[in-house]
Amino acid sequence: MTSDNPPNSTVTARHEVQYAAGFELEAAPKLTILLDFLGAHTLGGGRLGFESDPATVSGVTSSSSLVALPEGIQKLSLAPGLKANIKGKLLLSVNALIALHDTGLHARITPTAGIELTF
Repeated sequence: MTSDNPPNSTVTARHEVQYAAGFELEAAPKLTILLDFLGAHTLGGGRLGFESDPATVSGVTSSSSLVALPEGIQKLSLAPGLKANIKGKLLLSVNALIALHDTGLHARITPTAGIELTF
């Protein structure tokens, strides 16, 4: 990505490291509790920010531009959940994705629910 602002003329976002860890606990014969930690770090770029423009037009006191910054994006999320066997082969799943640290565009909490039936 190329920026028009001289201090950050080139920003490269080429590498990303992703990691995850989690566990499941059988709380009861038909109930499982889940907890996952998810993370990612994009190296070298991906963030946007405002920087003051060095030159101004006559009559304009100041201006700024939205530019690509050489900083990376860091994300850390927590994903708690429950799985319950309702009856026979019918399974109910309830989960959430909670952003703990996210320097990009994100939702704070994303809830999900699902029903599975196996044959």
